[in-house]
Amino acid sequence: MSLYVEDYISRQVKKITESGEMENNPHQGKRLELDSYFRSPAENRAINRFLSDTGFVPQKIQILAEIKMLESQQEQEYNLDTQLKINALRLKYDMTK
Repeated sequence: MSLYVEDYISRQVKKITESGEMENNPHQGKRLELDSYFRSPAENRAINRFLSDTGFVPQKIQILAEIKMLESQQEQEYNLDTQLKINALRLKYDMTK
């Protein structure tokens, strides 16, 4: 890493530490979870990180999250319309590449 980059990082860390921003960090002292990062192919890591940082969620993941939410609603109270939505989302998931 270049000296300029190291110096910049050091200044930023010092600035954040002095401002107190790190005091309430919920991740402080916890191990970084990098397993999924290193499992992905090296040529895809940069774009995957960029997409993650910008809040992009793949369509299949969005569909799965919506299915899970609707299924939890179904556990509380069965509703035919909700079940039809779940079935339609499962079909959409299966058809998505």
